[in-house]
Amino acid sequence: MFYEKLKEERLKLSLDQQDLAKMVGVNKTTIQDWESGLALPDMDNAVKLSDVLNVSLDYLLKDKNNNSDFSYYTIHNDEEPKKISNRYHAGAFIFLFVSLLVLITLFLISIIEPITYEGVNRTYKGFLAYCISDYDFLAFAITTVLVLILAIIALILPEQKLRNIFNKKSDKK
Repeated sequence: MFYEKLKEERLKLSLDQQDLAKMVGVNKTTIQDWESGLALPDMDNAVKLSDVLNVSLDYLLKDKNNNSDFSYYTIHNDEEPKKISNRYHAGAFIFLFVSLLVLITLFLISIIEPITYEGVNRTYKGFLAYCISDYDFLAFAITTVLVLILAIIALILPEQKLRNIFNKKSDKK
């Protein structure tokens, strides 16, 4: 664990907590918190620690099984970490609900206020007449159907796929 390695490496160099604190640029209480496992250093301080202790960041931050025990978030043992999928799926449900509501509203408008559109070979009534005669209505209907399809896809895709899709933008920067 990080805190054990920190203390072990500090003692190997015959440094006390005050000396290490001065070398890293923090106070003694911060070193005590790190060594007791109450807190973890930010990335800048972790880099300084690895330099001062002459060990790699990998060694400091990973345990023997190569599983990282370094985290910027404190998770208490009695709590489960919040799943990111809840956020994605909640948003997808909202979009699904709103787009269904909009489509129902558009159909109700075409039923309550029906219009007729005379085409070249055919007469259109109701919803199709609105779509053919009013381009704003058609654009709104198409957009709503696309949002509905995307919401359904977001609900079907597994959590990791959603993360990959949303994180691709930050990878390109």
